[in-house]
Amino acid sequence: AYPKLAQALDRCLRLCEKRSKFILLRTERALRRVLLSEIVFAEVFGNISVVHLKREDIHVRMTLKDLEREIEQAGGGAGFLRCHRSVLVNMDHITALRDSVFLMDTGLPVPISKYSRKQVIRAYEAFALQTMRDTHAVGAGI
Repeated sequence: AYPKLAQALDRCLRLCEKRSKFILLRTERALRRVLLSEIVFAEVFGNISVVHLKREDIHVRMTLKDLEREIEQAGGGAGFLRCHRSVLVNMDHITALRDSVFLMDTGLPVPISKYSRKQVIRAYEAFALQTMRDTHAVGAGI
């Protein structure tokens, strides 16, 4: 009984840690603390990245590569996927895969690059499978 409890507590701890990770984004007016779990996706237009949250968009003067690096340094790299050269998606917010787009939980479609479509879909499938395993293991008390 104890080993199963320890495993379940470890999974819960990882889930809590995942939800508390954040990055700092400098906007024109302020330095914003943004939880990684709140980021739905980010896209870049020139040298301006638009970070889409559930209820607002944050515009920052930063390349997508730099934003990706910030997310990785905060420990959230595994949950984010570069699905297009101009888009970085938080896989926790994907609700469906349709043709060449991810449908996000906000209802917005996010494009998948036609050149790297197979690799992107494989990466998402691996993430979704691992998420299901973790969720079911915690729910089963393992």
